[in-house]
Amino acid sequence: AAVVSGYGVLPGVRTQRPHAYHRGLSGQLRETAAASACFFVPITTIDTFVRKNVPHQPITFIKVDVQGYEFAVCKGMEQTLAHNPGAVIALEYCPNAISQLGFEPDELLSWWTSRGYTASTLCRNGTSTTGIVADLSKDGYADLLFSRAQ
Repeated sequence: AAVVSGYGVLPGVRTQRPHAYHRGLSGQLRETAAASACFFVPITTIDTFVRKNVPHQPITFIKVDVQGYEFAVCKGMEQTLAHNPGAVIALEYCPNAISQLGFEPDELLSWWTSRGYTASTLCRNGTSTTGIVADLSKDGYADLLFSRAQ
């Protein structure tokens, strides 16, 4: 199953990249995908997954790597975040991938800020720096950590 902000099925497309790299099919990708490469995946939310599988366990870390669907996934974890205010969230932020799926990259960052989270960039040398400091040119991305001050 895939995790986003709703329920049902998500159309996807197999890509020519490594075997684990598949993309949700929406936005610009829907117009260019070959029908033979399409498939459907059941979807749920992090809130539902947590409620059904670990309802009384504290959540301290969530990793999100969903090739552009980050905003949809984040909107589906609001209850989990509210019940676990100390949780740290890691996600791959690639504005181009987010835009291709019809989302606005800046809305994702604003969503976190409006909930009291601060972004830090995970650097390739293993350190982190407050803010977004990576090259985000056409296909650039940054590994981000979102956390609240304790």
